[in-house]
Amino acid sequence: MATMSHPQHFMNTSGETDSVWVHKEPYSNRPHFPKLDKDIEAEVCIIGSGIAGVSSAYELVTRGVMVTTIEAREVVSGKSGRTSGHLSSALDAPYTDIAKIHGSGGAKIAAESHAWALKRVGEISKKLGFGCEYRMLPDYEISQFE
Repeated sequence: MATMSHPQHFMNTSGETDSVWVHKEPYSNRPHFPKLDKDIEAEVCIIGSGIAGVSSAYELVTRGVMVTTIEAREVVSGKSGRTSGHLSSALDAPYTDIAKIHGSGGAKIAAESHAWALKRVGEISKKLGFGCEYRMLPDYEISQFE
C-alpha cells in the first residue's frame, strides 16, 4: 500500500502518493502567489498551472502577451507535480486510429506536433538552465500481438 510522507501534501496534489520530485524539491521551495482579491486585466487568462498551463503562459509571455494564470491550489501541484517527467510522442490513441478519423494528413500533423513539442521542451530547459537532465533517447513500442 502506498503512503504519503506528509499527509498535508494532499492539499497540493490530487493523488494519493508523493512524487519522487517532492523529496528533492518540496512544495515549500516553489513560488507562492497571493489569492486574487481584485479585478485585473489580461489579454489571456489561463486556468491551471500544471505543465500545460505554465507552458502555454510561457509561450505567450515570451511573445509579449499579457497573461494571467489562475490556479486552485499551488503552481504545479496537481498531476503535473507528480509526473514521472518522461516525454514521449506515443499517444493514448495510436496514429493508425487518428488516421482513420482524421486521415493520414491528420495523423502526420499529430506526429509532427509531438516531435516539435519534445524539441521545444529541450530548447526551453537549456535556455532557462533547468537541471532536469533533458535528453533525447530512442523509444520502442512493443505490441502484445504478433
